[in-house]
Amino acid sequence: MPATAEMPVEYTFNSGSQTIRVLAMNHTLTDKTWIVGIEGTSYIITGLNYVGDLSVKNGQLKVTAETPLIQNAGQKIMLYTDGKGIAFSVDAQEGNQPRTISLTNWQYKDASVNAAPNVNASSWLKSKDPQPMGADDDITADAWYRASLNITSNGKYTLQVKGGGRGQAFIDGKPAAKWKLNDNELTINLTKGKHNLAVFAAHDGRDKLAAYLGPIDEVDSKGLFGNALIKKGGPFISELSDWYFTRANKKYDVKQGPPAFDTSVYKKYKIGNDVFNLKEGYAWFHITIPQQPAGTSKLAVLFKSVDENATVFINGKQVAHHDGWNQPFEVNITDAETLKHPVDLTLFIENYSNEGGIDQSVKINAIGDATAVINWQLKGGPGDAQAVQGWTKLEAVKQVKNVPAFYRTIFSLPSSAGSTFIWRFDPDGLGHGSVWVNGHNLGRYPEKLDMKSLYIPECWLKPGVNQVVVYDEDGNSINKTRIVAEGAAGRLIKEISIPLN
Repeated sequence: MPATAEMPVEYTFNSGSQTIRVLAMNHTLTDKTWIVGIEGTSYIITGLNYVGDLSVKNGQLKVTAETPLIQNAGQKIMLYTDGKGIAFSVDAQEGNQPRTISLTNWQYKDASVNAAPNVNASSWLKSKDPQPMGADDDITADAWYRASLNITSNGKYTLQVKGGGRGQAFIDGKPAAKWKLNDNELTINLTKGKHNLAVFAAHDGRDKLAAYLGPIDEVDSKGLFGNALIKKGGPFISELSDWYFTRANKKYDVKQGPPAFDTSVYKKYKIGNDVFNLKEGYAWFHITIPQQPAGTSKLAVLFKSVDENATVFINGKQVAHHDGWNQPFEVNITDAETLKHPVDLTLFIENYSNEGGIDQSVKINAIGDATAVINWQLKGGPGDAQAVQGWTKLEAVKQVKNVPAFYRTIFSLPSSAGSTFIWRFDPDGLGHGSVWVNGHNLGRYPEKLDMKSLYIPECWLKPGVNQVVVYDEDGNSINKTRIVAEGAAGRLIKEISIPLN
């Protein structure tokens, strides 16, 4: 008779004057088997998820057991004494944990005050060019930047600055636009005169840099960083996507220069594809950059990552070499005559292990001469989520939409005598942000994993009244959020009595 997930199989044989009993069971039941002792007597209990305190009283073994709060079927339990096995069971149970706790009576606090023209920025980090998030020793995923603009005439303008994460621009305290900071430029309408520019920046985590060797201070920076430029017109950055490739035989083929472009030799190539079949090899990559508008004085070719080493040719002439993957670099074309015509851009890529090719986007930037935006200020962090002052009843506020906001309220836990309830915060309807319960940070949402709620550790909750504070970067409505039960993780502590006779 084979062992099952519910019951072991007992084998008995004699050896001289001794009787030997062997229990055979599968791995599942092994995890629910406990060898315990009390008053000099040993017992084996199988089938319980957890066994705590033991006592013997009136011929019964009293076992403090922990079982799942929700148990769809009864548990078959065996107690083995030195002479026999005693079967008993624990009935199925549904638990008494409410499925949800409603959250109402919210209070609101504006989290975009750092965009106001008159904000006190005396304690902010000051620098000529914007510095990446963390430069002020704040390690949160949110930051504010400020600078001044002097616009000479009404029109469409493009601000260019390197970045990582998400950004939202405010002009004179008013929301102007949202953009992906990795795009490195933002085009907005501006009126003539002096303006205050504020930028809210946030990100969802940093690259773990697996298999990367090299300096990390300038890899996967977040926020804004580097030179900032502004120019009327734009946008000026576009992606190069019509690539071709052909394999090379050896490393030293690069000295001969790129082979003439011919579609019978070169094949279509999609950014991110591996052309080396996970092996060491060499290849040429080609694209023709369209002719730029008259008056273009400079064209920057922006490489985000090539794998692994690249030699760059412009119209067949070598102009640059770069070693290493996952490291951005750029090549500038400034020759006036070259810029009057389409440009042949060719890469010779050396791959020494695993995948190889152009593994991230290649873009061109035609902004050329532009006005520098200098004298930046930086302040990291979302603000004081635990501040006592500054809160207003949500229904009494005319909330500015799509800007960062704080929300807070209180909730009461239901009685859980004899049970351990597990609770989670469900950020339904919110965008990106963080949650605190009783001053403890639960983390950021949305989760990278497919999880729709944030676990609240039991030790951070209090009997009775608890406080929750939410910081939503997008200023979305808080009204759909709630506290939800994770019944499958809940536990019930109960005493089980087993007759020993």
